[in-house]
Formats: sequence, structure tokens, C-alpha cells
Amino acid sequence: MYAPDALIYHRYAPSHLRNPNKVPTTLHIPSRSKAYFMYRHGVTALDEIAVTVEIVKYRDGLRRDNRWLREHNYLSPAAEALLNQEVELGIEEGRELSRRPAPTNLLERAADVAKRPFKGFNARGAQKLRIALVSQGYPPNDTAGIARWTEHVASGLAARGHRVHVITRAEAEPTVDFRDGVWVHKVRAVEGGELGEVTAAIDIPGDLAHWSAGVYVELQEIGFTNLDLVSAPIWDVEGLVPLLLSPIPVVTSLHTTYKLAYPHKPDWHRPLYDFNHVQRVIKAEQFLFEKAPYFLGNTEAVVKEIHDAYGVDIAPRTIIVPHGVSVPQMPKTMKTEAGDEITVLFVGRQETRKGFDTALDAALRVCAQVPDVSFRFIGATTEDQNSKRAVHRLQEGASAVLAQRIHIEGYRPDDQLAEAYANCDIFLAPSRFESFGLVAIEAMRYGKPVIAGNVGGLAEVVEPLKTGLLVDPNDPEEIAQAVLKLVHDRNLRRQLGNAARQSFLAKYTLEQMVEGIEAAYASFQEVDTSSNTALEEVRS
Repeated sequence: MYAPDALIYHRYAPSHLRNPNKVPTTLHIPSRSKAYFMYRHGVTALDEIAVTVEIVKYRDGLRRDNRWLREHNYLSPAAEALLNQEVELGIEEGRELSRRPAPTNLLERAADVAKRPFKGFNARGAQKLRIALVSQGYPPNDTAGIARWTEHVASGLAARGHRVHVITRAEAEPTVDFRDGVWVHKVRAVEGGELGEVTAAIDIPGDLAHWSAGVYVELQEIGFTNLDLVSAPIWDVEGLVPLLLSPIPVVTSLHTTYKLAYPHKPDWHRPLYDFNHVQRVIKAEQFLFEKAPYFLGNTEAVVKEIHDAYGVDIAPRTIIVPHGVSVPQMPKTMKTEAGDEITVLFVGRQETRKGFDTALDAALRVCAQVPDVSFRFIGATTEDQNSKRAVHRLQEGASAVLAQRIHIEGYRPDDQLAEAYANCDIFLAPSRFESFGLVAIEAMRYGKPVIAGNVGGLAEVVEPLKTGLLVDPNDPEEIAQAVLKLVHDRNLRRQLGNAARQSFLAKYTLEQMVEGIEAAYASFQEVDTSSNTALEEVRS
């Protein structure tokens, strides 16, 4: 069947012929097939001598490949010799087989196949929605909040029968992969070309404009007739070019914005960077909030914060779906209440917005008062100067005994992070702003009480004296007192932890989030945009 809009996917897969590194494990079958086909069919166009010359070229090429593999330590000398021997044997067998009479039942078998009914693919049935999710980062290379949320949404929607594409940045060469039911497109930014005039007219930093253009080019490659909608995060205004040019709905998912993060990003206040990068992105955010037709929010708090910061009420254009994470399998090694030492866990980048500096200060105060408490700080390092100064103060001001109980561990992979959540007693998240606070529900799912900053989405997720405690993220003494309150009251820790687990199961599971987002995307896709003058203004 001729299908001009078909999506064709081809990739290398290891087999009985080649290992995952594409190193051949045998060359007998390929060389036999090559020789058979050339001697059976090639002699009708060439004489046998000419066919033999081509076979010799083929054999010599394989030998060169094998020599290169041996010289680069992919093959041992013995393995190279065996492969070369298999090539000779395969060619000889192929030549011999080509001289035998051809099988007589091939045409009968082909006729039988032709009689079978063609099985069509119901793209609108089993594949309910066709969605492209945009995220510069994507696990396992990036496990930051938006990257993890995108993976959760993608895998969850794919498991429910939707066709899901993720467009993310390529670390090296662009690729398209099919991973766990999701098409993962790793693409590069696009500079110049047909979109040069568009990106030049957008007043945002060039690297962000070129990335957004690269996303649009990949959407064109997928084909807008093969998609129902696009969803891109507000961070870095990744969906700006698709919003301007795409003929299908573009949804903006709400996370922390530049303007909301700005007060807590001291490194952004350098005059040139502030003027050339930060303020231009904030201006683009303002444009999106005023003109974009669809928003997917995670808390009522972030919608209110956007209204207060940008002066735009996006509530009528927003559907709220809280974040969710999977119900975990408890790790084999999990701390029980029998242990005397209390472990407090912090998970987040080492930056001011996450409250890393005040958390460190609070940890030092707690350890100075209570002997059997230790702290773990897990999260990637940054260039945040406040956080670096906090680490320096800890190293300079703490005694050797206290410093040994405050562990700054940096990034940890998911399996180690899961064990850290499961084996802590108290979870600490004193962020100065979060649109939601994914780490809070990641701790709550393990039944851990959460001490969180009384700001943004965290104040909506953590219920004071029910699932945790809320504190002023700028006050290390208040944070320390909250930790001490839970350290000294085992019953309160257990009570808050059990309630946190129940709150997670009731509101924040991955299944609940995916169901909500599925319904939201379906409603966005069904909206009639033909009379949307705001969208037409954006595109013009």
C-alpha cells in the first residue's frame, strides 16, 4: 500500500549476527547470502567473472573491517581469523547453492500471502491522541524536575494507548529512538535557514530561539497531520516558535518561570546577563501569558503567582492537574524505626532557590544541639555563589565532628535516590519558590514527614501539622527548630509520615496525574480555534 504520510522507523538492534557494539559474531550467514544472490541473479546482467570480481571486493572489505576491529581491541586475533575463515566458507557455500535448481514453491507461497486481508491501523481508535512533548532535558541524561515530569507524562500516556513523541536536545548526533513505548527525538538547535527571519524577529536570547526553531523543524518532520497537539514548558519559552507557526494546538505547561525565580537567583543579577538574557526571557513569558490559548497548571498557587507577577489572569485558559509519581517498590534495605540516629534528607540542586544555603545553616545548628542526627544533601552542584559560600562556611566554621554528620553528596542516580528517600526519617525542602515541589511528593510516597518552605506550590502540597511542617525558607533558625521538633517526637514523625503517604495515594499518584493530563489534552484538542483572534494575532 502506498502511504505517503507513514512514519517509518529503522534502527540497529543486536542479534545472533552482531553484538550491541555492532561487532560481528559470525560472518558465515551474511557472506553466504551475498554470494548466493550475486551468483543466482547477477549473472543475468554480468558474466560470472565480473560477479566474482565484485565478490572479491566484498570479501576484502570484510577483511579490512575485521582488521580495524582487531586493531581497536574489539576483536582478538583468534576471533579475526575465525571471521575471515567464515567469510571464505560462506562465499563457497553461496556459490554452490546458487547452482542448484531454484525452489519451486516460492510463487505459490507469494500468491497465498497476497490473498490475506490487509490489516489497517486505526490511528484514531487504539491511538487516542497523538502528542508531542517538548523538554530540553530528558532522563537518564537529565533528572531535573521538568525532565522527570516529562518522562512520567510520556510513559504514562503511552501506556494508555496514546502515541507520544518527546523532543529533547541531542548531546551528539540527532537520533530517533523508540523507548518504553515513547518516540524520543534527540534534535539540535536550528540557526538560520527558512526560520531565520522568524527567530531573528523574536526578542529572546539566540540559543533559546534556535532551540525552539529546532523543535518546530522536528515537528514538521513528524508531520502536523500525524499530531493532535504539542505541549511545551514555560521555562526557557521552549514552545514559542511552535506557538507562532504550528497549525495545531500548542499547550504551555506551567512550571517555575524566570520572573518568579528571579528574586532567588543572585547570579542572574549581573547587569549584562540580566539585561541580555533574563529580562528578554521575562518579556517573552509576558507575551505568552497574554496571548497563548492553553495552559496546563500543577497548582492553584502558580496561577495566582503568575497573576500577581505578570498582571495576567490565565485561570480561564488553564486546567490544573497536580503532579504525580509512581507508587514505589520499597527498596530491599529500608530503615526501620528501631534505629536511634535520625537522618534528615535534602534533595535538590545546590542553589539559593532550593534553600540549599539555609538548609546547610540549619543542619549545622541542629547537629550542634543533638548528637544523634545526620544530614544528607543530594543534588547537582551549580555556580550559585550563595550556595558555594554556605559550603565554605560549613567547612570553615564546623568542627570535624559536626562536619562528619553533614554529607554533601552531589548527584545520585534514581536507584540510590530511592534508597535515600526510603531510609531517611525527615525530608527537608525549604525552597524559596516552587511551582509545585515534586520532591515533596517523592518523599511523601515513602511515608516521610516533610518540612517545606511556606511558599508557592509547596504550601499547597504539604499540609501543616497533617503531612508536615511549613517554615520560612529564609530563616535557618526556624528550619532548625522544625527539624528538632520532629527529632524529639517520634510519634509525631510517624503520624505525619503516615498521613503524608495517604495524601500521596489520594492525590498524587502517577495514574491520577496521567488521567488528568489525558483529559486536559483531549479538551484542548477539541477546542475550536477558528475564531481565536488572540492566536491569530500571535501568528501574524
